Amino acid sequence: MPLKKEFSIEIVDINDVSFVKNQKLHRDSCFEFLLFKTGKDGSQIIDFKEYVNTSQSIFIIAPGQAHQLYCSLEETGIIIRVSKEFLEYSVIPFQVNWFFKLHMNPKLTLDNLQFKKLCSRFKKIKEICCEDVTRFKLQKLQKIFGLILFEILEFLPDELDFDFVDTSVSYEFISLVVDNVKEIRSVKKYALSLNTSTNKLEKEVKKHFGRSPINIINELLIIEIKRIYLVEKLSHKEIAFLLKFDSQSSYSRFVKAQTKMTPTELKINLKKNFNA
Repeated sequence: MPLKKEFSIEIVDINDVSFVKNQKLHRDSCFEFLLFKTGKDGSQIIDFKEYVNTSQSIFIIAPGQAHQLYCSLEETGIIIRVSKEFLEYSVIPFQVNWFFKLHMNPKLTLDNLQFKKLCSRFKKIKEICCEDVTRFKLQKLQKIFGLILFEILEFLPDELDFDFVDTSVSYEFISLVVDNVKEIRSVKKYALSLNTSTNKLEKEVKKHFGRSPINIINELLIIEIKRIYLVEKLSHKEIAFLLKFDSQSSYSRFVKAQTKMTPTELKINLKKNFNA
């Protein structure tokens, strides 16, 4: 469900039937923050992995991720949905890069104090959203939302923490690849965009992620292909064209090399596993 306009923010109760009932696997262009006060029997699929809706937990869904929410009426909490533009004007740049750290680990379990802090912020945003439009309403929302992000940042487990200054090039690279992987797969082009050498980019990315830039490009491209198979109704030929492959055969070779499956086998496997 897309947001109505740019620079927008939307608040939904987790057990709002109109929002969660019969929700299909989908992709949105906005960020979603799902804060669960009570979890019971529900779950979510986020990029091909299922997560249980546990009490006192928060889920962060980034734009473009495949997502499906199964939620019972007994589960309680709040969902905040924000446009990319709202996010960019609410936070300083390194926080945006931080979201890509959570792409493969989008759930955080909170202790009592952490939950109370976030719950208080979420309720304040909900309260301001219900107010009449005022001159500084948007600015108030952005300030509180920025505080939410800083608090989530503080709650990250130690193994997910990192030095923003030392890793800036690495995370800018990830950010660029996420935005451009459909069209650009050249490490040299990314290095030029980042005003650095290919060798330095290789070393920095390998140091912080344990994988080479081309490995990360290929991994993110396969994630994009899987999302398309689950959510879109495109042929192999159309996907090859969309992702700027030279031909359908080169696309098929890439998929086979990365997954050990043909495109058809990969599509069938995904549809079977996720009932899509």
